[in-house]
Amino acid sequence: MTLRDLLEKLAAAAPAAIPVVGTVYAQVMADIGTDQLKGLLSEIKGLTNDRKATLNATNAELMSIQDALRQLVSDQSRKDKIPVIIPVGGEGGSLFPVTQVMPKCLVTIGCRSMLQHIIDPFYRHADLFERVTVLTGKYSDAIEENVKQGGYGDFVECKRLGGATLPAVMLNLRNSLPDKPFVIHYNDVLIENCDWPRIYNRYFEYKKREKHIGMLLCSRFYPHPLGIGVIREGRANILETFTEKPEQLVNGSLANVGIAMFEPELFEYIEASHRGLFEDTIAHVIKAKRPLTLYRVDNWHHIQDLKALYQIQNFADLSFLERRQE
Repeated sequence: MTLRDLLEKLAAAAPAAIPVVGTVYAQVMADIGTDQLKGLLSEIKGLTNDRKATLNATNAELMSIQDALRQLVSDQSRKDKIPVIIPVGGEGGSLFPVTQVMPKCLVTIGCRSMLQHIIDPFYRHADLFERVTVLTGKYSDAIEENVKQGGYGDFVECKRLGGATLPAVMLNLRNSLPDKPFVIHYNDVLIENCDWPRIYNRYFEYKKREKHIGMLLCSRFYPHPLGIGVIREGRANILETFTEKPEQLVNGSLANVGIAMFEPELFEYIEASHRGLFEDTIAHVIKAKRPLTLYRVDNWHHIQDLKALYQIQNFADLSFLERRQE
């Protein structure tokens, strides 16, 4: 259906179409905020309001209008899809001797590799995420083969990029990334029942309200041993301080889960000499007083050592890892 067809259909719709269009109009205005879509839906609203007295259509026609409007919103949403980056080039020494013969991301949990479990939720929500880029190092061929076996098609690509640290690799990747927000997902983290549509919407809500540079996923649950960063919250949902792998915990602090969404502006704070994004780059962002927001998750698994791997393979309820195709 063309844009003109859609407008004509709406103009000839039943009076019941008016609140439907108005509701969608208000929601889209709040959530998407695209000038083009604002103008289009304003025009739609104006057309339907002008013909209230003469509108008369069947319920079937109204349903087709609703479907067309949903498609319109969906088409616009595709323009707002964001990339996902999964770095898997580390040595994986914490899982030695398992990682003597394979990378950490290919360790099997249930019947699939950890990497596939990480990719699956993004693949299920391809309406929100445009592509997953797996940054490989050692064992690149094996990782590429595992991705191929996952059946993701063009949705996932593997890239071999030089750089001793993730910040250096990210700087090499910069020119190939679109100028839009992106997700960083570390390769040893699994979140139970991760609601990516909600996380996605919350990110853009905070962006509009707080003008943040990024949003870090965090949790009140701490893995043991404490091989993570610790976050102190200032005002509600705003990061105040960040300490990577502290010697002890501070009451009221939150665990960084190694997953975040960032604005392209983050690259202004990345230096090739940084040890990691969370170790050094975040410190630069905080020093510059650029806001970072927080999103809490409940149950998550940090596969940081053999004990954690053994526990999730033998004792965890793995139903949350079941791949559900839409």
